[in-house]
Amino acid sequence: MRNPRFSSNGSGGSSDGAVPPEFRVDVQPERAVARVSPVGEVDISTVDDVRAAIEELRIAGFKRLILDLRQATFLDSCGLRLAVDATSHSAADGFEFAIVPGPPGVQRVFEVAGLSSRLPFTEA
Repeated sequence: MRNPRFSSNGSGGSSDGAVPPEFRVDVQPERAVARVSPVGEVDISTVDDVRAAIEELRIAGFKRLILDLRQATFLDSCGLRLAVDATSHSAADGFEFAIVPGPPGVQRVFEVAGLSSRLPFTEA
């Protein structure tokens, strides 16, 4: 199976030579609320970075965590699992968790999986 991050010639990016943007996780603490914003593709190779940021903020005592997907460019089943797990942990561990919807392609993954109405989506 070919890695979608690489072109068929293995040079990275698409066949037009474009290189995918670097992935990063931006964290914005705001008093008792912290916003975790993945920038780029949330997939098997990056989801642990997002999960670690959420966990670190929860341990630090933030009572409300927001997963802001507006800058995510892709989300796979690992990203779905992250959202489901964070929602479950928030109920069990006594913190509030919410998700700011991503672009249409990212939101479509939640719709196809039947999770759009089952997860705590909120406005920015």
